[in-house]
Amino acid sequence: LTQRIRDRYLYFKMLNRKQRELETRAEVSEEEMSGYLAAHAASTTGWMTEPAVRARHIQFSVDPALAGVPKKEALDGAMKKAEAARAALKRGEAFEDVARSMSEDSLTREKGGELGAFSRGTFSESIEKAAFSLKPGQVSDPVVSPAGVHLVKVEETIAPRIRTLDEKV
Repeated sequence: LTQRIRDRYLYFKMLNRKQRELETRAEVSEEEMSGYLAAHAASTTGWMTEPAVRARHIQFSVDPALAGVPKKEALDGAMKKAEAARAALKRGEAFEDVARSMSEDSLTREKGGELGAFSRGTFSESIEKAAFSLKPGQVSDPVVSPAGVHLVKVEETIAPRIRTLDEKV
């Protein structure tokens, strides 16, 4: 029995050494990696990008700390501002110009409401629901989020694609 255990131990030790030799000597070209990625991307988690949109918004802020009647009044006021912004858009004013003059979001106002490209899980559910239901060029009806009332305009929809080897997963 002792001899069998010793033989088995030496066998696994040799296999382990051979495995390390193969791992350190193995070379895989960029072409081989790209081919593997193309063939297996759809079935391998993390290699596909998420669907995304590039969008803008106009925000009319409502203090999230408000509750009851004061919150309802603040939402009503923000909704009236959103309707005024929508009317300006219907008159033909550019979304970016209306955002610069009316939006209460200090982070995006000067950039014409630019939110950039984003996938789901970035903003509040209500904003994402509106953004992902619009086609490029369309503007949403007023959308209520924890931050207030928004008008969302989708500039571009970005379809999922296979990540390049240079991109982080």
